[in-house]
Amino acid sequence: MKIIEKILFSIAVFSITVISLLLFSEEIQSGYSKQKNTELKPIEVNNLSTQETFQEELTNQNMVVYNKEIDEAIEKYFETIKKYPELAEEEERIVEGDDSKLELANNEDNILSSQVNKDKFSLYNHKVKEGESLWRIAQSYNIPVYTLISANPKISTKIIMPGDLVKVPNMRGICYKIKRGDSLSEISKKFKTNEEEIKKVNNIVGSLIHMGDEIFLPDAKPLPTVKTIQTNMFIWPLTKKGKITSDYGWRKHPIEGIRHFHTGIDIAAPLNSSIVASADGVVIFAGTNGSYGEVVILRHKKGYFSIYAHASKILVKKGDYVKRGKEIAKVGMTGQATGYHLHFEIKQKKKQLNPFTALKTKIKKTVSM
Repeated sequence: MKIIEKILFSIAVFSITVISLLLFSEEIQSGYSKQKNTELKPIEVNNLSTQETFQEELTNQNMVVYNKEIDEAIEKYFETIKKYPELAEEEERIVEGDDSKLELANNEDNILSSQVNKDKFSLYNHKVKEGESLWRIAQSYNIPVYTLISANPKISTKIIMPGDLVKVPNMRGICYKIKRGDSLSEISKKFKTNEEEIKKVNNIVGSLIHMGDEIFLPDAKPLPTVKTIQTNMFIWPLTKKGKITSDYGWRKHPIEGIRHFHTGIDIAAPLNSSIVASADGVVIFAGTNGSYGEVVILRHKKGYFSIYAHASKILVKKGDYVKRGKEIAKVGMTGQATGYHLHFEIKQKKKQLNPFTALKTKIKKTVSM
C-alpha cells in the first residue's frame, strides 16, 4: 500500500506542476503578438506594468508594436530610397503635396543652375515617359517645378500619366495671364522681376498689353496665395461604411486560436467592394505579404503609414501617388482571413495607432485660394 500511495502522490504532484506550467505559459503568450510562421514578438509598451493599465492607455497611443510583416516592408522601402537620393527627394515632394510648393519654390534656387537660353521665351512639348513625374521632368530641363506647373495649370491637381503632353518653358519663371487693369510696370513690381526683361523675352514692343494674353515672367515665383484650413487627417477606407467584426486590441486569433494583439480593425464588406486611400500618399508596397495576403501600404506626411490587407485585387503599384478617396484595391479574403473584409491599420513611425482615434485626428492644411 505504501508503494501505491507514493505512486499516487507522485502523479498528483506531477499533474499540479504540469497545470501550473500551462497556465504560466498562457499568461506569457498573452503579452506577445503572434507573427508569421508562429514566431512570437514582444509588444513594447511605454511605462505600462499590467494589462489593465495597457487597456486604459490604448486611446493615448502610448505604445510601440513590432509587426514583422508590415515593419519589414516599410524598412525595405526606406533602404531602397536611401540608395537613390533623387528618388528620396521626389518622394518627399509627393508625400508633402501642396503644403510644400512655396518652400520648394525657395529651395530650388539653390540646386538649379542658370539657363543657357534666356533671350526669347519658348515652349517645348514633352511626352511623358513611364516612371516620370513633374519633379523629374523639371530636373531634366533644369527648371523649377513651379515653372512647369505655371505652364500647365491643370497638372497641379492630377497625376501625370505616360503619353501625356507637358509644356516645358525654356527658362525659369512663371507663365502669367494678363488681367483687367494690369500694366507691365505693376506686374514687374508685384512679382519682383524686371520690366525690360519681360519685354525682351516676350517680344513686346512698347508697353501695350491686352487682357487675356499670356506672357512669361522671367525669374518670377508664384505669389503665396494660400490659406490654411482644418480637416481630418484620414477618411474611412471603404466607399461604404461596413461592419466592424474585430476591433483594435487584444483578442483570440480567429484561425490560430492564440491570444494576441490585433494591430488594426477588421471591416466586413462584400467581395470586391472598393477600398480607398485614407489620405494623400505614396504607395510603398503593393503585393502579397504573408498572413496579410494582398496588401497595400501607403506613406503619408508626418511619418504616418496606412495598411490595407486581405484584398482580392490591387489597383495601384509601388511608387504611385494617390489622393485620398482614390480606389486602390478591392475587398477580399486573401492571406489569413475567415471572410470577406478589410484589415485596416495606421502607424506613425514605429507607433501603432488605434485607427478609430487616428480617423478623428485633425490637421491644418495649406490649400490654394
